[in-house]
Amino acid sequence: MPVCMYCLVDKAESDFNREHVVPEAFGRFADAPVLHNAVCENCNSYFGETLDRILARGTPEGLQRYVWGVKDPRDVRRFEYHNLRLSADVPGDYAGALLHALDDTDAPRGLRTVPITQVGFANLDGDEFTFFPLAEVRVGGWRNESTLDWRKGVKIIGPDIEEARAVLEAQGVHITNWREMEAPPEPGTEIDVIELMKLTPELERAIAKIAFNYAAYTQVQGFALREQFHPIRRYIRYGEHPGYQVLGRKKTDIFTLESESHPGMVAVFHVVTITEPTNAEAVLAQVSLFNWMQWEVALSQVAAPSLRRIGHLFNIKTRTVHELGHRGATTDR
Repeated sequence: MPVCMYCLVDKAESDFNREHVVPEAFGRFADAPVLHNAVCENCNSYFGETLDRILARGTPEGLQRYVWGVKDPRDVRRFEYHNLRLSADVPGDYAGALLHALDDTDAPRGLRTVPITQVGFANLDGDEFTFFPLAEVRVGGWRNESTLDWRKGVKIIGPDIEEARAVLEAQGVHITNWREMEAPPEPGTEIDVIELMKLTPELERAIAKIAFNYAAYTQVQGFALREQFHPIRRYIRYGEHPGYQVLGRKKTDIFTLESESHPGMVAVFHVVTITEPTNAEAVLAQVSLFNWMQWEVALSQVAAPSLRRIGHLFNIKTRTVHELGHRGATTDR
């Protein structure tokens, strides 16, 4: 009977699901790498309800799904911002204000950003403000920040200003002098948006799962079941940290491809590779979704004999998958 590469339990073939190397939430591709009889239904369901969901709905890569047509822009209102914050990089009253993406058929790629209801508290040092969504203000989360002092200033932005004022009053924030905010940027105005992602263990495990799936798909049969991968498999499945740094961001791109039609623009694709460092004392994989961030994943601190160095590129435009080095592996932004 096959053995699940995550829980290591022997099960009947009927207890296994297909497992995509890259979750289908990031696109459906012809000839997409898929594992068969490798991940049991129980583990597959767990990943779908936790790690895959967090990666798709709470990261910069997850938001890119709406930008590049992998996900309908009309569904962007369901995006969750627990691990991602968008803020306005503009001068004046709205500097640093929190934004959410909304669908707009008149906007480029069908998306625009708008301020949410939020409260900004003045920083002790300098003239900047730190903003919190109203939901976080209600539970008093801002009080845990020792670098803030509401007595220096408070800003309220968004449609529910009176509600926010009432919440602050109930928490002992009594301010008698208020002024109207400056007018926000006109609809359709282009502004710079800063993305701040909080790298949680769940997000780290989600990226590591893609890398480990890819190792199982590209290497010899039974490769992922080797004892050297017990630490990473238990981290992905059960959250037990292996005791070494699993995830790092590469200083250089995994795979750089300039757009021929738009010089200076970088092509958009997914890419996953597996290799080993020059000292051959580890197994490393690289994962990039939408060519947005380039993550390096340490799958093992022990070398794997006869490791097959390989990579695949997922063409977002044509929805096809290519082994790196083959013709047709280009895309255009």
